Amino acid sequence: MARTLLISGHFGGPDHERKLRFFERVSATLERSALAPLVLDLSPASVRSSLPGLSLPTFVRAGHRLPVERHLVGTAISGLSPRFLEAAAIDEASLACNASAARLRAFFLRRYFEEVLDRTRPALCLLWHQFNAPHTLLAELCEERKLPVVFAEYGLLPGTVAFDARGQMAESWVAAESPRFCALPVDGDDLDRARSYLERVAREGRNRKPQQARAAVTQALLARRREGRTMVFYAGQNDAGAGMIPRDSTRARLHSPLYRSTEDGLAHLADLAGRNDWRVLFKPHPMASPPPALAPAQPVDVLTGADLSTCMDASACTVTILSQVAYQALIRGHPCVLLGRSPLSGKRCAYEVATRDDAEETIRRAIAKGFTDAQREAWLLHVAQLCRYQLFAFDEDLGSAVGRGAEQAALDLVERLEAWPTPRASTRPVPAAQSAPLRVRAAYRVLRMLSTPRITDPRTPGPGDAPAPRGRARVAPSAATPSCAGAAGHGRAPAAGAETAPSGSPSKRRAAPPGL
Repeated sequence: MARTLLISGHFGGPDHERKLRFFERVSATLERSALAPLVLDLSPASVRSSLPGLSLPTFVRAGHRLPVERHLVGTAISGLSPRFLEAAAIDEASLACNASAARLRAFFLRRYFEEVLDRTRPALCLLWHQFNAPHTLLAELCEERKLPVVFAEYGLLPGTVAFDARGQMAESWVAAESPRFCALPVDGDDLDRARSYLERVAREGRNRKPQQARAAVTQALLARRREGRTMVFYAGQNDAGAGMIPRDSTRARLHSPLYRSTEDGLAHLADLAGRNDWRVLFKPHPMASPPPALAPAQPVDVLTGADLSTCMDASACTVTILSQVAYQALIRGHPCVLLGRSPLSGKRCAYEVATRDDAEETIRRAIAKGFTDAQREAWLLHVAQLCRYQLFAFDEDLGSAVGRGAEQAALDLVERLEAWPTPRASTRPVPAAQSAPLRVRAAYRVLRMLSTPRITDPRTPGPGDAPAPRGRARVAPSAATPSCAGAAGHGRAPAAGAETAPSGSPSKRRAAPPGL
């Protein structure tokens, strides 16, 4: 009998549906190893896929208000776990709601995920993006049930994808075990492949995510360049989706020990720019909250609609706390300064800041020396190691350039599952989130009853589902009531075991379980 691989993430919309196309390519190999994918879509938009799937009920989706919310907000939900509070804090920051509303939404999300795990009984959970509220809660539930979790995300290099059971960014094994990763052996073929990959993505101008430049912004950049001042490009990150919320948490200090936020880093850079006659070009993350208004006298240009490559080419160096823009800068041969921790930390490719007092001198050194020969050599080695040991081709046409494609990604998941210890019954106490007042629990039951079950299987369309063209089933959002939100957060799982050969036992496609 096939085991279930639960794949959770935001898959609605043109940009996100590319993820489903990747998992469709992965599924053929998975099913030969008796592992059947089941998609849990967190997005509000309908998606089409050949994979069976289910969608969040409307009342637990981000951006929806509960019809009962005004009666329940302010109700105490006591004895909450640290992970639950992290999830609520991320929702509070990303959805601009109050703490009580965020906790209410987190409670409903957690209850729904309990139902999903009870009914689907997955052998492995693959969560696309670690730092959002739903996956913070889902990862915690998996840990309580001794279920293996793997986090997925667009890879550090354009056109790639990465799986990591440790976590993402500074929590990934590439960062957390940097000395061990740096010692991994590569040969001449690996280095040649890395060199060829870098030349190709630089020539084609590939980015991890699509870029949309505004002509007016580009012209403003050219005008600044003609002034003759040294320009420093500062790339912001989405703090709520980068492990930096709550601000004083252990996780936030791991990712950014020196700066509390993107704005904190910008304020410090503006001060340094004033002393050194630099001009800071600041590009906020497209998903982040609008930056605070800056005083006209500050030497900072906020370039919301700028293309990354244009910003880098106009600047003497790129500075960021932990944005993956750092990798894009090195691909283009630009020096990069890290103010926080990322998978680049300890790889000798970038300039790293140890304390806030070191930032000024480090940036000066980056401007003066540029991307050195020693850094270029370390960079080539790092890319070769990433392609051999960490990344898979997400874009089909990059399979040979990266060296590992969808089939190898599927085998990696099978090997992780086979290496996982035999599960044991959890001895942990009932989570404190269950100690919500009766009226909160009753509200969840009522809203759940009003939500029509929406699971789709490409072989057996449900009532009211239109026939799917070309064999692709519709993963539709739950029918529902006007409602509540879910949103952004964290999570972690134990490290996966070593690579092993897949079992290869074929199995029939299993239908999605009913009632969710």
